Amino acid sequence: MISQDIVGRITIRFCRALNHKWAKTIGRDEIWNWETARRAINAVDSQRAPRVEGDAVVYDTFASSTQFRFSPREVRVTFFDRRQDSGPVGLVEAIVDADLGPAIIVESSSLAALSEASVWRYDRALTSVSCGPWIDLYRLTPIGVILRALPEYIPAEPSRLVYTGGRIASSCKELDAAIARGGSRFLTQWDRLVTK
Repeated sequence: MISQDIVGRITIRFCRALNHKWAKTIGRDEIWNWETARRAINAVDSQRAPRVEGDAVVYDTFASSTQFRFSPREVRVTFFDRRQDSGPVGLVEAIVDADLGPAIIVESSSLAALSEASVWRYDRALTSVSCGPWIDLYRLTPIGVILRALPEYIPAEPSRLVYTGGRIASSCKELDAAIARGGSRFLTQWDRLVTK
């Protein structure tokens, strides 16, 4: 369970990353917490804005390819392919597991088939939820960097990446081995970019 203020911060970070106008009105000099997020969301007169439901912020507009639910018990972004009018094709979920500790789970029906726009959305979700208990995961390599660095190992079948501690694990054995084997090469390069 996380605090309401972390829920507010994640909401503001993610909605700013997606260029939601209401979130862009919140200045960098303001405190990004629950009260700021709630007040800004409630001031918006738009059907495309998220809504506050008790202690949660929910964005589930049917026309959108990205939906989310952020609450003290759940931090989840779900992705859809609206062209196919099918169910979810992927998700980014932040959890605190008894064994893993703070972890971010990324699932995709096919990492190899992700468009540039989809990779952008996954990476925005991944970096936006990396605060509170997941702050140390912020420096781990985004999906776009992994896809560009290791294209021959990216699975076409449904797969999962787990960001935890100082490592990224994959449900695809070949990709997991490639990350472990060649990871220092591109992880170090990414780390240098983040710290500049």
